[in-house]
Amino acid sequence: MAPWQNLTYFLAALAGCCVLDGSAVMSMTSLDLPSHLSFLSRPHPNPIELADRFLTELVEMLEVEPAQARETAREALGSELHPKLFSPLLSKLDQ
Repeated sequence: MAPWQNLTYFLAALAGCCVLDGSAVMSMTSLDLPSHLSFLSRPHPNPIELADRFLTELVEMLEVEPAQARETAREALGSELHPKLFSPLLSKLDQ
């Protein structure tokens, strides 16, 4: 399995973890991170937008030509996606 596939599955599984109740962001500022990982303690200003963009790209990958990319997107959306992203996914598929 290629590293990009593992990263796609990882992001699908954890994309909803940083979004609480649709708007709040979990803070990692209380963690004692090594200096080279300090960027993780600064939350993105709009994590919902990032999750939405990630879902959009995965849904678009369902129609691309390389079968490996389609299968990876299908697997990520079908069995790896965080439950908090089910509703946004269904909205995207309904469009």
